[in-house]
Parts: sequence; C-alpha cells; structure tokens
Amino acid sequence: MFDEMTMMTSHATISVLDNKGTGTPVVFIHGNSLSKEMFLPQFEAFGDNRRIVALELPGHGSSSDADDPRRTYSLEGYADCIGETLQKLGIGEAVVVGWSLGGHIGYELTERHPGLSGLMTVGSPPWSGSTTDRSPDSGHFRNWPSWHRPSFLMMKPKNWPRCPATTNQ
Repeated sequence: MFDEMTMMTSHATISVLDNKGTGTPVVFIHGNSLSKEMFLPQFEAFGDNRRIVALELPGHGSSSDADDPRRTYSLEGYADCIGETLQKLGIGEAVVVGWSLGGHIGYELTERHPGLSGLMTVGSPPWSGSTTDRSPDSGHFRNWPSWHRPSFLMMKPKNWPRCPATTNQ
C-alpha cells in the first residue's frame, strides 16, 4: 500500500509515506501537533491510481527535531524543508493538500516550488504571507480567472491552466 521512509534534509530527518503510485503526486502536509498518519484514509481511497505522499514536519511524529530551530521553525523554513524533501523524492510537479499549518506552508510553497501545480488548503484561512501579501485585496490575484480567486479552501499558483469547463472566461 505504501512505503515508510526517512529523508535526510539540511533542516531535519523527515519521515515520509509514499505509495509510489502513478501520475502527478498529491502531497499531504499535516497541521500543528499532528502527523502524517492523519492521511492514511487518503492512501486507502486513492489506492495506486495516483502517487500519494504524506510528509511529517520537523519536530512532529517520527521526523527529527530541526537541526537549526531558528532556520526551520517558521513558515518559510518549513516550506524550504518540504521543497528540499520533494526534490530528494524526485518530485518536480505536485499538487499540495495542506491541513491548517500545512495549508500555510502550502501558501509559502507557491512562491518557492515552481513545480507546484495546485494547492488545496483545509482549515487554513486566507493569509497575508511574510514574503508576499496574498490577501484577496492585495492585487496578488488580480490576473487570476475569477473562478480561481482565493476562497477559504483553494488557491492556485500563477501557472495553472484555465479550466476547460469554464466558458465565461
């Protein structure tokens, strides 16, 4: 069903579940004080029809504490750690699903991981990031199609294609 492994990064040793499925990987990032195991039902639901990866943040679950807490324990640091982990897993393009804190890390990944082709956040309110203001009124989303402007649940990187089912764009 999935392999459990650890990946050495410059931030920490990261615990990973990977089903080695096919297609664009869906990467799950958990919230604060949780672990990758919260996504076990998603591994069962997807089976091998899609590559599913669940990562554990530094200082959570089976991952080690951060080697340099000042560098890692921030949204930017977590995003850099996740990006490095994805690179070590050979994942270029990915869709990220972030739960709570994981969603905020996903927002950071939109700026830091060029292969991010989609982002869904659950329990992560819209937020003005530390590097780019991503609030709905900031203008950051001005050129996005109206059907993809931020809601409370989904955001997209700039390079997402137009939805073929949308006829009014």
